[in-house]
Amino acid sequence: AQSNELNKEKCNLSDIVKEEIGKYKKQFELHEKSVTLNIKETAIVKCDRNLISLVVANMLSNTIKHTANGGEVIVTVKDGVEGYKVSVYNSGSTVPENEKDKIWSVLYKTDKSRTDRDKSSGVGLAVSAKILDLHKANYGCENVKDGVKFYFSIR
Repeated sequence: AQSNELNKEKCNLSDIVKEEIGKYKKQFELHEKSVTLNIKETAIVKCDRNLISLVVANMLSNTIKHTANGGEVIVTVKDGVEGYKVSVYNSGSTVPENEKDKIWSVLYKTDKSRTDRDKSSGVGLAVSAKILDLHKANYGCENVKDGVKFYFSIR
């Protein structure tokens, strides 16, 4: 039985992020992507650890797909207005302004030409959005100089 009940507990968001980055270390190295971490040592939040780990994993796997080899990824955990803010920046292509809300919908792909080559299901961001909604988190993506940044804030 699926329920919308979260298994919320006190977690150090920084540990979750570092753990997930550890899992992708090999892939980042393989694709020569430089990863910079600006992570606050302690960021205690109440969250469902497994689900938030999934969101972070999805953000990281997206950077691997969308950053050119030799590109740059910056992962940040810091104090924000709405709790702690996790953001993942990657150099490379930006998200068209008119598609920034749609990318959180199931099966929406910004680059239609990728569908054949890219075997991903396209559900990652939609699942992340659902998880973040359940946590009443603020989230989104913004185009920044030379790339794009995905973020969420959680208490």
